[in-house]
Amino acid sequence: MDRNVQRTVIFNLVVLLAAGLACLWTARLTGSLAGQTALWYFLFAILVGLVSWFQQRLQDREKNEQMEFDELARNKSASSLFNTDDAESFPARQSRIQFEKWFVPIFAALLVIGQGIVIWRQWQLLAAPRLIEQSLIGMAVYAVAFLALTIFGLYASRLAQHGNYGLLRPAAGMVLLNAYLSGLVAAGLFGVEIGGFRSLDLYLARLLVILLGIITVEMGITLVFEIYRPRIKGKGAQHALYESRVVGLLSRPDSLVTTAAHALDYQFGFKVSETWFYQFLQRSIAWIVLVQVGLLLASTAFVFIEPGEQGLRERLGREAGGVLGPGIHFKLPWPLEAIHTYRTSQVQSFVIGVVPDEDHEQPATPYATKVIQWTVSHNKEEYNMLVASGRQTDANDTAVPVNLLTVSIPVQFEIRDLKQWVYGHKDPAKLLEDIATREVVRYLVNVNLLDIMGEGRASAIRELTRRMQEGADAAKLGANILFVGLQDIHPPTAVAKSFQEVIGAQIGMQTNIIRAEAIRAEVAPRVAAETSRLLHEAEAYRASVTNEAAGRAGQFERQLIAYRESPRVYLERSYLDTFARGITNARIYVMAVTNTDQVINFNLEEKSRRDISDIMVPNR
Repeated sequence: MDRNVQRTVIFNLVVLLAAGLACLWTARLTGSLAGQTALWYFLFAILVGLVSWFQQRLQDREKNEQMEFDELARNKSASSLFNTDDAESFPARQSRIQFEKWFVPIFAALLVIGQGIVIWRQWQLLAAPRLIEQSLIGMAVYAVAFLALTIFGLYASRLAQHGNYGLLRPAAGMVLLNAYLSGLVAAGLFGVEIGGFRSLDLYLARLLVILLGIITVEMGITLVFEIYRPRIKGKGAQHALYESRVVGLLSRPDSLVTTAAHALDYQFGFKVSETWFYQFLQRSIAWIVLVQVGLLLASTAFVFIEPGEQGLRERLGREAGGVLGPGIHFKLPWPLEAIHTYRTSQVQSFVIGVVPDEDHEQPATPYATKVIQWTVSHNKEEYNMLVASGRQTDANDTAVPVNLLTVSIPVQFEIRDLKQWVYGHKDPAKLLEDIATREVVRYLVNVNLLDIMGEGRASAIRELTRRMQEGADAAKLGANILFVGLQDIHPPTAVAKSFQEVIGAQIGMQTNIIRAEAIRAEVAPRVAAETSRLLHEAEAYRASVTNEAAGRAGQFERQLIAYRESPRVYLERSYLDTFARGITNARIYVMAVTNTDQVINFNLEEKSRRDISDIMVPNR
């Protein structure tokens, strides 16, 4: 190896080590998770650089040994002495062969295992973002590391490419990769400090862990393929086992252009890479990409807000300006500014108590009706809620008088204050749903089961709407509760059939009671009237009998007085009065003589008295 090249490689390792130590100190100072994750890349780069440098020295020793052997072989007197292929004649070659046979595969396997352990351990530490301190110092250190590593990495890469030092390519790629990662960490600290993206450092750290995982998988696959690769004498592997093609692609993306040029030359059979179009494309590809990126960024400066929507402008993650109405609006290109739109006039809804089944069969037409039975579950998942019970409990009964109720309560709302809705809470829709669920649970434990399912439903809707609105206002959600539905309230599906049987028995009992009340209402007046009639008749009969008895008693007293005055006259008079009453309305036949033979004929066809059949009914 040329001494200048050797000094350059050693100097690159020293710079890489110094940059790693500086980044280690900075990562601890700032507390950056991305910086701490990038330190592992520095460690693996130093290990790869040392091994590749040592392997390159072995190859150089082998070349020098071969040159010395060829020089001695030209001397005819020594040709017989050195005309042999024994291993003892080429110790440097044997050292290189043994090194590549044993040390390189073992080092590559240990490198893959170590990277896997680092990935698992580092991912466990990336659960939540950390507070970044001294971010300005961190940006400065990582920016210097980016600049230094980029300069020396590009020099080493070109040296490995044009100086026939292929084994220096893995170290050069790792140096450039660490340079780019240092710049990425500096940009992340800038975003945290200036832009206010607190979680950006965490996301970058996770991205670095994922990238390390991709590199590890690629190196593991390469190692497995190398183990089962057929061996050809005198021909070794094209790449070192510890060299990652992913690292080479990330560090030198222009290698894709060179690879594509060689492929086109081979495919078409002539030097496509030497045509004017390819040369123009190679020279202008950067400007073409920049123009396309510029047009793409310029297109992000226009935002159209549809009718019924409102927008909020954010600059570097922070609120900038008021609420934007419908129309076209201009902003700074992404990622400096962004306008987020929300449908504030749209009625939004959620359902409390159940998880709706999206695959549930819907009616064929919008106006079609579908019978939903309590005994059949029509949701993906239903939650049972406690509701008060109206039954009386004994003093010795320890059971709580509650019932279970399955509810499906749709709640509709709209956004009233967009800023409160967006910036007040992380997930306002979920918070509003939680508030509504809390109010439903509190309300149900204080009402009777039959009341909420019957006549108390209308008042429950008004009360729940009021409580939900008060809860949303207390949390400053900026939302209006428009509708609360209590149509789908029923007992749990498992006991719905029994509940229906109980309700059916209660309805039957009420029906019988109502029928009995109707019969009582019909019979009681008649009984009362009949009773009154009988009482009045009894009273009249009593009065008649009493008066008759009193009259007879008075008559008897007067008759007794008359009898005492003149017994004979009284008797005769009584006889005559009796006789007169007896012959009243009777036919009287007077016999003038007693001793006669005269025969008297009585016409018995003529009625001697009139009966009820002789009453004449007048014609109408």
